[in-house]
Amino acid sequence: MTPQIDIKDIKPELFLDTAKSWARELQPKDKNKDKNKTSQMRKFYNEVCSLEERLAACQDKQEKEQLFSKLQPGLCMLVPKAEYAKTRKHVDENFVKMIRTCITQVDGPDTLAHFRMFFEAVIGYSKEN
Repeated sequence: MTPQIDIKDIKPELFLDTAKSWARELQPKDKNKDKNKTSQMRKFYNEVCSLEERLAACQDKQEKEQLFSKLQPGLCMLVPKAEYAKTRKHVDENFVKMIRTCITQVDGPDTLAHFRMFFEAVIGYSKEN
């Protein structure tokens, strides 16, 4: 069983243990070896990075919050995109679950940064497994 993801209250375990467990869970299995490839996960990761970079360009905190409100629908679109990728057998249910779990916790620029770092850790551990 994979540990619960909590990107609102970040602790070192999130990036050390939880991300590693999720990387193992997302590891392609024999019969599903074409699912959850690193290249597929990076497509989603790159979209998260793109949103975060747009926020980082904004210096004023209030403007950043307003921009986040405008960008949030694009972030939420990652869930249906992951569901679509699942129907095309590019990712599995665990990947969709991870994306959904994280995105439902993102409520501002800080939690978006936490999600991006967690996602980066998962991808990093994926190469290790």
